[in-house]
Amino acid sequence: MADSAPWLDAPSLWGRAFERTLDALGARLVRIADGVLDTFIAESAEGAGVTKTACNR
Repeated sequence: MADSAPWLDAPSLWGRAFERTLDALGARLVRIADGVLDTFIAESAEGAGVTKTACNR
């Protein structure tokens, strides 16, 4: 039974590593999406002739 302990622990360790990987990817995706949204808003405002000071009010 002692020989099988590493095999029984492996799914739990892999599961935690997988969850951490997904958390990190999710955090990175949010930062990318925020940058895309900021760029879209800035370009839309420029196209409409709105200045930054007017947008920030």
